[in-house]
Amino acid sequence: MLAINGILPPDICRQFTIRYAMTHDCAHPRYPIGIQSFRKIRENDWAYVDKTRLIYQIANRYNCVFLSRPRRFGKSLTASTLAAYFKGEKQLFAGLDIERLEYDWAKHPVLLFDLSTTKDKSHDQLVNELWLQLKLYDIEYDLGLSSRLENPSITYEHFASPGTFLRELLYALHRKSGRKPVVIIDEYDAPLLNNYPNEQHYEAIKRVILDFYAPIKACDEILRFVFITGITKFSQLSIFNTLNNMIDISMMSEYASMCGITEQELTDNFSVGIAQIAERIQWATEQVVDRLREYYCGYRFSRDAECVYNPHSLVCALEQKEFGSHWFATGSPNFLLTELQRFDFDISSIERCEAEAVDFDAPTDTMTSPLPLLYQSGYVTIVDYDAESNTYVLGTPNKEVRIGLYRMLLPRFTGESTQRNSSFVISFSQAIIRNEIDDAMRLMQTFLSTLPYDHHETKPSLKEKHYHSMFYIIFSLLGNNIKSEVKTALGRIDAVVETHSHVYVFELKLDGSAQTAIEQIESKGYMRPYERSGKQLTAVGVNFSSEQRTISDWKIQQVKII
Repeated sequence: MLAINGILPPDICRQFTIRYAMTHDCAHPRYPIGIQSFRKIRENDWAYVDKTRLIYQIANRYNCVFLSRPRRFGKSLTASTLAAYFKGEKQLFAGLDIERLEYDWAKHPVLLFDLSTTKDKSHDQLVNELWLQLKLYDIEYDLGLSSRLENPSITYEHFASPGTFLRELLYALHRKSGRKPVVIIDEYDAPLLNNYPNEQHYEAIKRVILDFYAPIKACDEILRFVFITGITKFSQLSIFNTLNNMIDISMMSEYASMCGITEQELTDNFSVGIAQIAERIQWATEQVVDRLREYYCGYRFSRDAECVYNPHSLVCALEQKEFGSHWFATGSPNFLLTELQRFDFDISSIERCEAEAVDFDAPTDTMTSPLPLLYQSGYVTIVDYDAESNTYVLGTPNKEVRIGLYRMLLPRFTGESTQRNSSFVISFSQAIIRNEIDDAMRLMQTFLSTLPYDHHETKPSLKEKHYHSMFYIIFSLLGNNIKSEVKTALGRIDAVVETHSHVYVFELKLDGSAQTAIEQIESKGYMRPYERSGKQLTAVGVNFSSEQRTISDWKIQQVKII
């Protein structure tokens, strides 16, 4: 980078001042909450974590790229950054990594389609929205194509649909500019997700989308670059069936941090915000970082990638200076709940779910379990990988997701309001923290006995699963360390709950007896893995009665005090 008499040019100096201030002594950092425009962030001095090295890499290595990430994870900002790069807006990249890599800054016509605006649209509304975005680009590049649509004396069969108009638009851009156009489609699956459970609406929406995406393949020879983002994968769409040159970078280690904040990026960019939280709550900065990591980190998008933070939750926590449930506050996962219920997914297996990549990195419309949806939408992530068996272990990424997910799921099992569930969980949690297990079991017995009858499964095999899942969710909401279906040499422990001073091993029975449950804990040696924990060990046998529809009896047996 050139300097004049040791002084940087003003525009570059201003950018470096911003980056320096964000990591040093700026009193009031500006966090881009909800801002997805790269231009707006750069022109208004919002905090920006530099991902432009990866932007340059994919833009100059591939021709057609697909990236899947959960909602609020920076997909739209990535799309906007790519748009600015291909438009040649060099001034926006001053001081960033890409400035040292790019010399040409060629200006290409760019079509960026934001389909997040179509997620709640009907068939006709979707078509109108696509026409609107297309016409705006026609006007922006002064092509005059849309004016023909308004002239009833001229018939153009090519303009029979948004897809055919897009094809004409791309060729017209190529002829006029002499350069290959760039197509960016952000949230390509948004129109489909809300309509997927409704087969009639879904098929109608899919036909429109198929028509709209078809020109991407047809115009391949004149396109410079195609970038498509989404949450899920729909195998029946033409972008996956016909774009044989598409590269899916979603699980490539090299781009695992494309969206999300790494530990190093947290330190380099947000030290001021961390210090402000520490001052507000009178903690050491190390404690604040540990809590941020516990709540918002943990996402892994490749088997050998480092964990990243949810960017939306992180900047919200820094702005508000508190550890809240920021990601869950931005969306209602009704589709996920529907699919969990349709597949009768065992919630208690969610923390240690073993699978191959094809089991979770799979199309939504052909899935045989909700695992692909849970992974792609960010409710579970990669927590471990066994190279020998090529098997992944999935689990919830962090405390924000874990607590939010279980709080969302509990009404499905209880049929009760969130307020009543919360009141019970608080009382139950306090009893557990005080190590008053007898009182805790009595509270649960009373709570379960008041639940509506129709929220109890009718088949015996499903009843046991129902109670086990509800038990697991309730304990998970306590914030304590709970493990379900823990494997041992002689069997599986139903649940292990660990507090700061105690380890409780629970065995659950349906229409059996608490004594039988205790005997199983003893005979199977379930306590042995915890004998060196330095904590008091307690076995708890719990029996659910299908007739009484609650806990009929329980037994607590102190095993050993170390």
